[in-house]
Amino acid sequence: MKQTCNALANISTGTKLDLAVCAQQFFDTEWQPDNKDKDAGFIEDVAWSLARDDKVAVREELAKKLSGCQKLPLELAEELASDVESVATPFLAETDAFTDKQMANLVPFLKQHAISTLAKRPDIKSQTIYAIAVAGGPQSAILLAVNKFIVMGENAVRKIVERFRDNQYLLNMLALRLDLPIDVVHEIIDLVSSFARHKITENYAIKGNIVAVKMNVRGTDWILNQVENADPSQVHSIAINMRQRGELYHLQAVKVAEQGCFAFLESMLALEAGETLGYVREILTLRDTREFVNLLQRAGVNKNLGTMLLQVVKQHNSATT
Repeated sequence: MKQTCNALANISTGTKLDLAVCAQQFFDTEWQPDNKDKDAGFIEDVAWSLARDDKVAVREELAKKLSGCQKLPLELAEELASDVESVATPFLAETDAFTDKQMANLVPFLKQHAISTLAKRPDIKSQTIYAIAVAGGPQSAILLAVNKFIVMGENAVRKIVERFRDNQYLLNMLALRLDLPIDVVHEIIDLVSSFARHKITENYAIKGNIVAVKMNVRGTDWILNQVENADPSQVHSIAINMRQRGELYHLQAVKVAEQGCFAFLESMLALEAGETLGYVREILTLRDTREFVNLLQRAGVNKNLGTMLLQVVKQHNSATT
């Protein structure tokens, strides 16, 4: 590589930019991780030399060209991701060269502008999201909170609340999401603004005195433990008891259904809408979408959560037909 660097040291910037195009074409079409071919090794050395060039414009062009390559040497991709903002940002905004685990491992070593770029991506996965929640600053956490295309994950949400519980603006943005663990909802409800408090009580169907409700939070894991090996009638009894104690929440029922106990969602809808289980089961076949919408309205399910609930119902129906 040293010989290659020396050879490129005195060539013009224009020629280096042309070499960036050659590197792009090579990584797009020919490069393989285990390729020992001398020509392949030479082009890799050229790419490394460009990635470490003194001129930022050269590194910017290389990052732009290689951002669309799905296969890159991991160390080269890490080099570009760790560069100055004008190099790293366009690369990280587009690259698919990292696995979720590889990106998560890299996040702690990235500058904050790079982490913020990742937080805005609609396709980041769970390990990367958690790594951003751990290592990112307030701006990165806010960008995660407002990213509607990702599922935050319970651990990431809890880590953000743990680190930034004094940042009301961030908590306000977090409160507008529909995928928060119910215990986190009740933890932040008295830390957010009045507008965010109104939205969170609406989205998560929280009724009654906040302090009283916070004393009666049952996590999804607790419910799943209760309904394990229970038949539908027993599940319905559990739901009835929870509703009487003010512990039955719409989002929780959806989450429990996602985890495999669809009967709990059926019971929640029946109890909230004042309908029989048989009627609810018939409506959830989705043969009549208008009746499905009417059921959700009578149960008090808000429109945003209704979209999530519909997806769970479709997945259940698909799995059982």
